[in-house]
Amino acid sequence: MANTKNPLIFLVEDDPAFRKMIDAYLKSQRLTNIKQFSSGEEMLKQLTKEMPQLIVEDFDLGAGKLNGLEIFKKAREINPKVDFIFLSGQSTIEVAVEAIKLGAYDYVVKDEFAKENLLHRVKRYVFQKNLISKQDALLMGGLFVVALLIIICVACYMAGLRLVVLK
Repeated sequence: MANTKNPLIFLVEDDPAFRKMIDAYLKSQRLTNIKQFSSGEEMLKQLTKEMPQLIVEDFDLGAGKLNGLEIFKKAREINPKVDFIFLSGQSTIEVAVEAIKLGAYDYVVKDEFAKENLLHRVKRYVFQKNLISKQDALLMGGLFVVALLIIICVACYMAGLRLVVLK
């Protein structure tokens, strides 16, 4: 992961006013590495060039366009590790459950608390990714120590074997 404290976030929202409001709010909260897209298709083209850590995407991107789950599936074909948070005006539990079942990180309903709820989820995402990065570093450090101990033990064994052969 390139930057876990300020991850690259793709924001996909067809409503320009809502997209700009979310972008400005996240940037005001020190999440400044955001790229905006008005359609899922536009985002998918960029996804072949850049790999965000997180995609925040409107579930319903307008009539005649691919919906959020279709974009999600295509994005996962390009980058299986990218995480998604869906935004939707639909507060039905079925849509949220379907998104989570497919592997979305979270789901935020577009209501009067949407920007605060989204910020909370993005911060939780960043926190969890930082923990995972630290755990991976500790694991790699531990594996290095074990490998070093094995090398030392083998070297001692070989030195002892050499002494036996020389006698």
